[in-house]
Amino acid sequence: MGKTKKVIGYMLGVALLLTAGFFLLNLHLTKRLERYLRKELIHRTAEATDGFYTLSFDNLSISFFKGELKLEGVKLFPEPAVFRNWERKDSLPSVYVMAQVGMIDFKGVNLTWRWSYKQLHFDSFEIRQPDIQVFSPYYSTRTGVKVKQEPEAKTLYEVISPYINELTVRRLDLENASVSYSVQNPALPIIYALTNVSFHAYGFRLDENSSESGKLLYCDNFDFITNQPQTLLTNNDFRLQTERILLSTEDSIISISDIRLTPQGELWEKSRRRPDSYLDALIRQSRCGESNSGAKMH
Repeated sequence: MGKTKKVIGYMLGVALLLTAGFFLLNLHLTKRLERYLRKELIHRTAEATDGFYTLSFDNLSISFFKGELKLEGVKLFPEPAVFRNWERKDSLPSVYVMAQVGMIDFKGVNLTWRWSYKQLHFDSFEIRQPDIQVFSPYYSTRTGVKVKQEPEAKTLYEVISPYINELTVRRLDLENASVSYSVQNPALPIIYALTNVSFHAYGFRLDENSSESGKLLYCDNFDFITNQPQTLLTNNDFRLQTERILLSTEDSIISISDIRLTPQGELWEKSRRRPDSYLDALIRQSRCGESNSGAKMH
């Protein structure tokens, strides 16, 4: 009996040592992967954009037990010295981006013990509080039209294919997002914007056949909602504003409340420029083609 107890005690001790060893090895590999990703993401971003963009984040963490990769306080901005140099040479990209994201969170895959990252399948992918500003620059000092050699347009899969062959996400959530697109033309500036909107996609799949699948945004279904007033478009002539916006492919709903097209009267008075004619319109609600509207032509 005593010998049996010793054997059991010995086996338990070995099991505990193996468990502790496995835990320490996992911790070491996880921390090593975190350090690698911190350096590699920053390096790859700068390399892929010829040094134009700089990427930073407050924290990057990997959880072995949750199968989670989380980035917090993400910032993507043009590198100031490079931006000034390209601007001076009249060689800025036709479109550039400034972005801040509160959190990017992947769940549902164990990255620590993977030998290949060419196929990734996540349970969820969440982005919280992104503030993304897109700019189309204009050069007022340009003396002539310069024809630029634009790179050939690529599909989303062609962009990621050097790194990933297949990416699937069961649920994709974009929460409290603000996005704007500014056309920087001194004579005819235009701003398109969405503020504090949420987007959810289900059954996202990106592979070599996704572009031919016919699925909108590579998803089975998606919805888009905002419950606060929006100024969708602003230029020198008018503002396009709405209240609540709801879109759902699963429920076949497109609903927009209080669509208003209002003239820029105050701006016209300041610039002492008023167009010969303009439109002042209001649509109380538009739902799948049905609307209740009124408009005045001046």
